[in-house]
Amino acid sequence: MCKFISVEDIVANALIEIYENNGGRKVSFEQLRNYGEGVIRYIKNEKREDAVLLVSRYHMRELVRSYSEFFNLDDTGDSGTYLELRSDKTAEDLRTNFRAYISIDMLLAFTNKNNLHELGVFVKG
Repeated sequence: MCKFISVEDIVANALIEIYENNGGRKVSFEQLRNYGEGVIRYIKNEKREDAVLLVSRYHMRELVRSYSEFFNLDDTGDSGTYLELRSDKTAEDLRTNFRAYISIDMLLAFTNKNNLHELGVFVKG
């Protein structure tokens, strides 16, 4: 069986971890790419399943259009392009809307400490 991991899953889970562990509200495209690749590696190596990451600039723009109540696109600076959690939203809002339906195996992939390092989140243990 092959798992398809959408941009919504990658962005929401990345921002939950960044928000709760570092107090940040935005994530770069580069961080998302690295985090997503880590999630894919985890699924392939730990769960022995195939997985495909559905992330591109097109998918990112569609995410912002479809979920504009949650995310803003910040590409105004010289430091790259970021997706930002809107100021009126919290990690709990993301959890309710994007984590409520994922399996335990997927949650373990999204919260794996090696994958979190790709986001600049360092957890003990």
